[in-house]
Amino acid sequence: MLYNYFIEESLGAQDIKLKEYEFDGKKFSIEVELPRKEHKCPVCGEQTDRIHDYRKQRIKAGEINGYFLELLYRKRRYRCERCSKNFYENNDFVGRYQRMTKMMVMSVLEMLKGTESFTSIAKRMNLTRPTVARLFRLTSRGKMKELPRVLGIDEFRGNANGQKFQVILTDPDKHEVLDILPKRTEDYLLEYFLSFPKEQREKVKFFVSDMYKPYAEIAKKCFPKAIYLVDRYHWVRQQIWAFENVRKREQKRLGKNHRLYFKRSRQLLLKHFSELDDEQKQTVLNILSLSDDLSTAYYYKERLYALWDEPDIKKKKKSFVQITDAMRQSGISELERCANTYYNWLPQILTSLEYSFSNGYTEGCNNKIKVLKRNGYGYRNFEVFRKRILNAF
Repeated sequence: MLYNYFIEESLGAQDIKLKEYEFDGKKFSIEVELPRKEHKCPVCGEQTDRIHDYRKQRIKAGEINGYFLELLYRKRRYRCERCSKNFYENNDFVGRYQRMTKMMVMSVLEMLKGTESFTSIAKRMNLTRPTVARLFRLTSRGKMKELPRVLGIDEFRGNANGQKFQVILTDPDKHEVLDILPKRTEDYLLEYFLSFPKEQREKVKFFVSDMYKPYAEIAKKCFPKAIYLVDRYHWVRQQIWAFENVRKREQKRLGKNHRLYFKRSRQLLLKHFSELDDEQKQTVLNILSLSDDLSTAYYYKERLYALWDEPDIKKKKKSFVQITDAMRQSGISELERCANTYYNWLPQILTSLEYSFSNGYTEGCNNKIKVLKRNGYGYRNFEVFRKRILNAF
């Protein structure tokens, strides 16, 4: 009785009779059959329970604790006494012409929502890779139908269909992946977004991206009424890069001992000064005393960090403009280049100080996509790659 219950739960079917089983060290082979009952003839509609014959069918049913499970299904054929039609009995656990249970198909489709490769899933489920790929083709995701209130866009290195970069569209507010696009060229993105009706495009109230110029053109031409924000991480990173370039330049002109001291203290220099203990603060001050340029770059880095503690939006924006002006006049080439970048994107950066939307969720999706791509050793076919990404989210 307990075995019967287990088989019923595993197959998602009821009234299955367990006749006998055997185990060869690698797989369980279980012979099962359904109870005899009246069936409706598919030709004339007559009810009959007359048995014509039995046939055995081998069906894969997944795995249990690392062992494969195979069913020897003793399926029954009925014979209609009115029209002499022979037909197989109905069952709930295996489809017509299938050699695996419906529950196993569902398990494979569920695994395909993860980051495992087709080969890995096939090996685990005792299938061939083409079989897993065929089941994967059962899933489908068409073009995004509706645009969200908050639209995030970013590129990732996909190398599919001869394109180095693919584009991901997300809703950073609801944490949803909306679509994957094959390339990031301005012409293609314009064509894609302009294919949506004007009413749909006007639903987008916020457009979030990194500092990639074609995205600015997309926002201007496709979403003129949306508020355009540059993701905070990307413009703060410009300041970090400028500080790092000053550190590398300064450590090169110092002696070997100082160079090693600078290099090993990199994490201390990048950390917020307020988060350091007394000993670490003294170490940082000793390093900064060796270089005026490094000390200046560190000062502006800390001022930028302090912006996030300012509750007043107007003061926050004013402080950012003051920091940018001061860096532009600092006489330090690395800071001047950073300030020029900030001026090129000033309206979008100031807007990002006012609103909390960012591409943090999108960047997290890109990390998962990298894992998916690495596990599959890359994807050459973009449509397969796109469906796998959308499935994974």
